[in-house]
Amino acid sequence: MSNVLLLSLVPVLTWGLSDYVMGRASKEYSPLGAILLINLIGLLPAILLALYYGIAGIVESPIQAFLLLSVGAIHTLAYFYLAKALALGPISVAAATANSYPLVTLLLSLAFGATFSWKIGAGALVVFIGGALLSSDSSSGKIKFFKVKAFRTAALAALGWGLAFFLYDRVAINFSWVEFNLIIVLAMTLFSALAMWQRKESPLQTAISCIEKSSWPIWVAGLGQSIGLAVLFMASEQGEGTVLPAIIASASPLATSLFAVTIDKEKLRPANIAGVVIIVIGIMLLNA
Repeated sequence: MSNVLLLSLVPVLTWGLSDYVMGRASKEYSPLGAILLINLIGLLPAILLALYYGIAGIVESPIQAFLLLSVGAIHTLAYFYLAKALALGPISVAAATANSYPLVTLLLSLAFGATFSWKIGAGALVVFIGGALLSSDSSSGKIKFFKVKAFRTAALAALGWGLAFFLYDRVAINFSWVEFNLIIVLAMTLFSALAMWQRKESPLQTAISCIEKSSWPIWVAGLGQSIGLAVLFMASEQGEGTVLPAIIASASPLATSLFAVTIDKEKLRPANIAGVVIIVIGIMLLNA
């Protein structure tokens, strides 16, 4: 296995765990409150990584600064819609839909002149289909995917992340993955706090409430999201851009389902098992 593949499997695990617990966390707080807490918690590993590796990158122009802030703002909106979709439920539909973001990144890259092998396009489609099957609830014999409110809300998250990862390769010039990760997490924290103030919610009170409640789901969600994002940026730097790592990382519903089976004793239905097999085939195709 290549280093890019191995690194990209880390977000599969950490984001899968984060999605598993985030449904509970998003019901304890408002969507913006959950996003603020996740970003505040995510600052801890981001700052530790920056202290360990050091910071040397500089912003060369106002345009680059604007684009960096834009990526942070788009990430924040995407997380907001994901938290809202997870609260609406079902979690399976929200997670599968939100994780279709690599298709958006791939299409935008192709539209702006990028070229990829057929294996990349096929692998992206296979992983997405596998994630949808894995996350589907087919107990009634029908998968009413597009009629669920969570689908429409999570689709906005997918569009946001797809655009953000497309912009990453174009604005991360002169920055290491450590520096870019810190910038994005700081920007997301700032924008989520500003959004809360605009809606007359108290960021400080939300943070205090999290400490008082000892809310472990929000801590797990925050650390899982932050670690996954940092390692995805590392994989992007070592590879040829964001597209391949993003496609592999979008298989996180596989980890979410494994946690549900192991901890909650959920049973996988035939469609879910088919999804597992299809995801594995898609990852093997991407690594071929």
